[in-house]
Amino acid sequence: MSQDFGSYRLLERIGGGGLGEVFRAQIDSGKPVALKRLAGQHLRSMELAAILIREGEIAKSMRHERLLGALDCGMVGDWPYLTQRLAREGTLAARLKPALATEELSAFAIDLFEAVSAVHANGYAHCDLSPGNLLFDEGRALLADFSATTALGKRQAQPQGTYAFMSPEQVKGELIDARSDIFSLATLLWLCVSGERIFMRSASHLSLMAVVEDEPAALPDAMRAIEDALRPALAKKPTQRPGDIAELRDAFLAALANSES
Repeated sequence: MSQDFGSYRLLERIGGGGLGEVFRAQIDSGKPVALKRLAGQHLRSMELAAILIREGEIAKSMRHERLLGALDCGMVGDWPYLTQRLAREGTLAARLKPALATEELSAFAIDLFEAVSAVHANGYAHCDLSPGNLLFDEGRALLADFSATTALGKRQAQPQGTYAFMSPEQVKGELIDARSDIFSLATLLWLCVSGERIFMRSASHLSLMAVVEDEPAALPDAMRAIEDALRPALAKKPTQRPGDIAELRDAFLAALANSES
């Protein structure tokens, strides 16, 4: 059943989890949007409200075709919210079976590298490059959810993001720069090509330990070039990883093309 929320009409709940819930919404007969607001059970938490308000402010600065930045953000009573373009083709998580189809991988990777580069150009690291935060619309990938996003050169007050896709710096509370996202990118791409969540363990604290301590098992021989492209980006020390997104992008796309030929 639809309901009013400020000047928006909430048409249906389409997602949620963590601190927020997401609705398909619109103003009058305008184009539907995705509206994210603080989940009702958290309304008394000033800390969680501040996280969503901050996310809205950061997301509103993200102006790029591969980013699901905020169209609007604000408060309705005590309820913080933000609105974004409505992505209609699901998430990366829904497309993994358990890996991404070969014919989709190259185009997806290009969109992903472009999106993360745009975040860095805005002075931030995304810090939550995980399957649920990559959405699709009109056949293209879009990067969403800036709740864990951190200014380059800063620390997170506490680890924020999806544990199995964090960088060692996030887990240990160290300074965050572009190389943190490079580690997470490699973790995500490893999943896309192999179906393996290399740092996922049976409990959250074990996943965090794996990010800091464990190395992924070797990929099959047919994927050796892809492994050679990704493994340097999974170095535990940032200084041993590729220095920027372009270096990882070029190595990965070249290896992917070679493996498909």
